[in-house]
Amino acid sequence: MKFNQLFITGTDTEIGKTLITCILANKYKENFEVQIYKPVVAGLNKDNKNEDLESYKKIIKNVSDNQLSDYILPHYCSPNISAKLTKKKINFQKILKRINSFKEKAKFLIMEGAGGIYCPINDKYTFIDLIGEIKIPVIVVCGIKLGAINHSILTLNTLKTKKINVLGWVANCVEKNKKYIIDENIKYIVKHTSIDHLGTIPFINKLKNKTTYSLTDIKYCEKFIKLP
Repeated sequence: MKFNQLFITGTDTEIGKTLITCILANKYKENFEVQIYKPVVAGLNKDNKNEDLESYKKIIKNVSDNQLSDYILPHYCSPNISAKLTKKKINFQKILKRINSFKEKAKFLIMEGAGGIYCPINDKYTFIDLIGEIKIPVIVVCGIKLGAINHSILTLNTLKTKKINVLGWVANCVEKNKKYIIDENIKYIVKHTSIDHLGTIPFINKLKNKTTYSLTDIKYCEKFIKLP
């Protein structure tokens, strides 16, 4: 293995980036001290908690929210809008500085973006800007649903065009569908991107509307994907 940092991005929001982040963190934790970091989280539930951060805590014990993210915003929308609603400013350079500090200290760093690659961090920068700046290998989570072929090929090929190192992609079946349709979607994406397919997580009904994952959920889904 020639890397000790990963950036998890995806084709959309609510397509399982956090689940894949937790699966990979739990797997790499067997051999490394793992740090998870999500620069910006947008959305707090009625208990004033963010579901992604609560999922990370199933893997990384005894950490505070501020150790996992620099910007924790209350509104469920893109980070730039959520920041405006709370009259906050997201400092791109502060995020870069935090990532560099992790690079120096963490044995294995896994980062997760918000939304897709063009999701705005603030009015100037998007997550593809961040990925390009930090030059960390990427894994893409592709939500397998209606529109998956277009979203997946656009995302994967855009990253390739930007000379970003994409280690592979994971198909996550977020909608129930016939096996033939799912298989044909995946086959087409593989053919038109030539990027390593790391596995397929089947549609799991109990996870359909779940945004905070238990350790049991995470461990169950581990068997469906391979490490890059």
